[in-house]
Amino acid sequence: MKNKVGISIFYPFLLGFSLIPFFNCTFAQDARVVTFKHTIRWLNESQFPNYFLIPEVRDSINGHFKKIILLKFKVSNVSFPDKVDYRNITGFGKPKNISSEPSLPADYNIDVFSLLSRAVTGYALSWSVRIVVRKEGKIIYEKEAMHELEYAYDIMASQHWLSPQEFTKILSALILEAVSPESDKTGIITVGPSIQEKETDISLRLSKSARYLLKTNGPWLSAGNISSLLVNEKDTILKFKYSNKIDFSMGGLSLKPGLAKLFTDATGIGTNYTVKEKERKRGVIKFSGGTQLLIQLDWINEITSSTNSDEVRSKISGALVGQLFNDSTLAGSFVYEKLSKMLSPDERKEKLRLASSVSAVNSFENVVIHRIKATLESKLFTAEYNESDGLLEIKSDNQTLAIMILHNCNPEIIRTKMKTNPALLNGIPAGDDYSNASHAPKSEGNLKWYPFFMKESASKEEMTKSMEMLVCLFFGMEYM
Repeated sequence: MKNKVGISIFYPFLLGFSLIPFFNCTFAQDARVVTFKHTIRWLNESQFPNYFLIPEVRDSINGHFKKIILLKFKVSNVSFPDKVDYRNITGFGKPKNISSEPSLPADYNIDVFSLLSRAVTGYALSWSVRIVVRKEGKIIYEKEAMHELEYAYDIMASQHWLSPQEFTKILSALILEAVSPESDKTGIITVGPSIQEKETDISLRLSKSARYLLKTNGPWLSAGNISSLLVNEKDTILKFKYSNKIDFSMGGLSLKPGLAKLFTDATGIGTNYTVKEKERKRGVIKFSGGTQLLIQLDWINEITSSTNSDEVRSKISGALVGQLFNDSTLAGSFVYEKLSKMLSPDERKEKLRLASSVSAVNSFENVVIHRIKATLESKLFTAEYNESDGLLEIKSDNQTLAIMILHNCNPEIIRTKMKTNPALLNGIPAGDDYSNASHAPKSEGNLKWYPFFMKESASKEEMTKSMEMLVCLFFGMEYM
């Protein structure tokens, strides 16, 4: 993946400043990185995984840092801890920036504290790096570099914000800024993958394909009311609308609440009880050609209550099963499933410390995949969305029919972000040059544009079925 435009400029700019030493040192001395701590706070690990578990990432960051220390302190050797101390703060805890070991009098002792965190209020996200240098037990240098992060495109909440390469590049730049007293940069770092690179990858997976844009208006990804267009460079290929119908529950009569209450009244002992309710969600898809389909999704909800508290817990029992009707005729059916798989071998895990809401997890990450398997007019289809890479693939009879990139690439939205945050660090992914891109029509300025690739020979019917599969998939995701 290509480096970010802003960071590519920022890193060598600071490296030039780093050639100016600010300590009188001799080569006889050593430097020790005593503490290297990386903490994420109020963030999801699926968005910000612990990339330090990848040896190449850890070694690259340490290598950059070592060069900086050698230049700054004119030392003969630099040592690092065996591993980076990783923490995930999920509650109201604060990171403890405390040195891991006592100082050695003869050495430069360095502590590095990296923090990726949501703001206390609002949705802003920042990345800070604090460097503390001690000599003979006294702090001789201390500085923090901090920048806000912003994602270049609209994405699903669980997608990775940073690739391992981006993580390495940005953290190395922040470390360099933190040890450079001459540098005091501000601004927002815009991150995110290059859509052009993703499209290149798709062309390898679906070699003979045609590129379209799926333009939507409304909460598409949460199965809300929407209107959509499937267009190519010359024409509108397909139009459709989706609208929700009223949800309802079909809970049967149960003696459990009454019996549980009688038991508690008689004994004074609180007890839990569970009842099952059948839930139903419905919506309608209307295509421009006149075709109209009713989508119906059914599932069982288990609701657990207590006789001595107001706490109520709910969970879905069994599969989410959907049906499609053309008038009163069954036109298809589907089953939604949510899968989770580990991207790396299981590593040792430390237990959650409930008192501080801090967990130290040394396994890499779980990737969540949403999938539906459907039969539409006697033909088998699957749609699978991988949260980590933002790609959604549709297959027909086990052959790839279409691939969608779930990144909003409307140039008007990108331009707005660029105008709002014109700082040095701000930049869109290299290769995605929206500054000279053609403007969207005024009527489409707020639409979300998703790149959509279909096999070159796709028929109008296959395009329609692909749109049906998308709606059904998001229909299921909303309730799992």
